Amino acid sequence: MKKSAKFIGGVCILSLLLCMQWATAQEGAGNCPKVMIVSKNLSLSAQGDITCDNCIGTAYNINRSGFTLLIKLASPTTCDETQNLIPPGSTLKVRIKRITRIDKTGACANVERGSFYNVGGWTLNGPTGALLFQGDVYRGTVGTNPQASNRCCNRMHEEVFIEGKGAASTTTGFYFRAMAVIEETIDLKTCKYTNWKGKLDGVLSQE
Repeated sequence: MKKSAKFIGGVCILSLLLCMQWATAQEGAGNCPKVMIVSKNLSLSAQGDITCDNCIGTAYNINRSGFTLLIKLASPTTCDETQNLIPPGSTLKVRIKRITRIDKTGACANVERGSFYNVGGWTLNGPTGALLFQGDVYRGTVGTNPQASNRCCNRMHEEVFIEGKGAASTTTGFYFRAMAVIEETIDLKTCKYTNWKGKLDGVLSQE
């Protein structure tokens, strides 16, 4: 009985080792999809094609605007894994429509709250101008931040979700999904940003 138990135990251990070797070989063969961390600092390069319309109400004003943004993907953070695919100096171009409400009185007077979305898709080009990624999902909110100490009257804060696909030989097969957090000041008379800085964090994944 003891010899039989030792034999069975040895077979089980051998089987486990073989399974571990097989799994390692499969992983080493590159069958697992890649998931890469995106983590970039952002700067505003240009803002143009501006349309600006203000609807003045009794209790609050409505600001409707549209413009094109060129956003520079500047220095990456230490956890970014995409510098070979998205080099520093790459540019995100997007046409935005924006509608916000600005209260005239009360605790949130002069605070902008609203939403914005893209028109016609967005593109991400490398420093040489080569198209790297493109997409048609670009939506966000203005003046909302669940982590803010004052969630009702959060100032100068935009949160954006971006989704798209690789468009170059080096990025084909990758899905781009990221969230940008932007701190900004905008002149509501001209709808032009006077202060703008942002961060972009997300993933590139093969599915």
